[in-house]
Amino acid sequence: MKRKITFLKEHLIDHSVLKWLWICSLVICIASWIHYYTAHTIKVDFSSIEPISLRIAVFAVIAFVWTRFCLVLNKTFQSNKIEFSTSTLRVNLYICIAIQFFTLPLFSNDVFSILAYSQALIQGQDIYRQFNGQLTNFSTYINPIYIDMPCMYGPVSVLEICLPFFFKLKSVLGYLFIAKILFLVNAIVFTEVSLRIIKSIATPYKYLILLYPLWIIQGLGQMHNDLLGLTWLVVAVFFMIRSKWILCAIFLTLAILCKVTFIIFTILPLLYLYNIKGSFLKYALLYGISLVVSFLVIGTLFLYPFSTNVMAIFEPINSMASLRPSSTFSDILAHALLIFNSDFKSNAYCATAFFKYVGLLVVLVLGVYFLVNKKEEDAWVKLILAIFATMIFMISHRFLPWYLMSFPLLIIFLKKDNSWFFWLVVITWISFFQDLAILLNTDFILGQILMVISTIIVVLAYFIKLKERYRMHG
Repeated sequence: MKRKITFLKEHLIDHSVLKWLWICSLVICIASWIHYYTAHTIKVDFSSIEPISLRIAVFAVIAFVWTRFCLVLNKTFQSNKIEFSTSTLRVNLYICIAIQFFTLPLFSNDVFSILAYSQALIQGQDIYRQFNGQLTNFSTYINPIYIDMPCMYGPVSVLEICLPFFFKLKSVLGYLFIAKILFLVNAIVFTEVSLRIIKSIATPYKYLILLYPLWIIQGLGQMHNDLLGLTWLVVAVFFMIRSKWILCAIFLTLAILCKVTFIIFTILPLLYLYNIKGSFLKYALLYGISLVVSFLVIGTLFLYPFSTNVMAIFEPINSMASLRPSSTFSDILAHALLIFNSDFKSNAYCATAFFKYVGLLVVLVLGVYFLVNKKEEDAWVKLILAIFATMIFMISHRFLPWYLMSFPLLIIFLKKDNSWFFWLVVITWISFFQDLAILLNTDFILGQILMVISTIIVVLAYFIKLKERYRMHG
């Protein structure tokens, strides 16, 4: 017993950034249960903490601890004196994981959508073409916008979340916590593999992979399926560092089959190889062939339960483009351009599409710029960061905090101080307020104001030290 007490004293919260990660996790957990007991439901949309005075008080506390954590996180990495033992990280992170395991949905109903898709699959529905959420146990929990929308999640994510439906439960809360066990397993794998990556590299931002709060709070706590894909992705990065290119390709395939936007990471091993030099063509060819083969084999195996038509997997992209509410950089530019246009609705889609193609053009220009100015040590990391950021801001449908969850997997490879880290902290801080707007309730005037203001600030933050972030020299 004395040994255990001594161990805890030595490793428990010995750094302020870990202390505030604890506090954030605990405050959000408590807030989720306050929501449950005052709203009498685990549904998030159209159900709020009551009375309004309590809702505003909860908002203020979360906003304070979140802001404080982001300030401490920024200060910690800017000091260049950050060092943790593996034991200290592991102990503190597992306590945060335990806290978030017992956290209920507070900011988003998305978990009920993926649960509904998984149950519908078990029922025999063609979820990528004709999904009917009314036939599931979660019809009253899903946002009405998504109740009949074809599945937006990758087949691996949907199949992973099928497990709860092999149990005959009467409670939605019961299904939720069985699913959460699966997220818990993913969080543990992510933690252990990330600890091994930290040991394998020596860069200023290596600890960010675990200290970045969104994978715990949004991934595990709010059960966003990004964590499922991120777990496969971090394993792929681990094998990339170990030069195990076949295994890297296999786990990248699984990550993409969880969330299609992770396809951006397929260029990461190629840029990594290009940077370290030596037998580039040989290993790039091995990786490329392995990736194609794994997509054909693993993709077929996982897509077969859903549809024999491979094109069905692209239905979610069409659904998101045509049915899902959108507020990207492209949409904001299109709205600004057409604000005085009397035929706004018929022209809005074309204007938005135009700006999204402009986004793709920006990505292409950045790629060419990299090839011309490839001498700087960190140029390859900046390139993929630039591509990822541009894709999110120009092409993704919303600025949502969990979309940023995988950014640290790129920033950890930066070998010297860079403004990309500061930009990520700013974006992470402000994007979280979009979730807090949902906590306030977007039908409530303060929630509407916060949603608009946070969106505008996120767009403006894209231009923070823009030249410095994208600069390939000096």
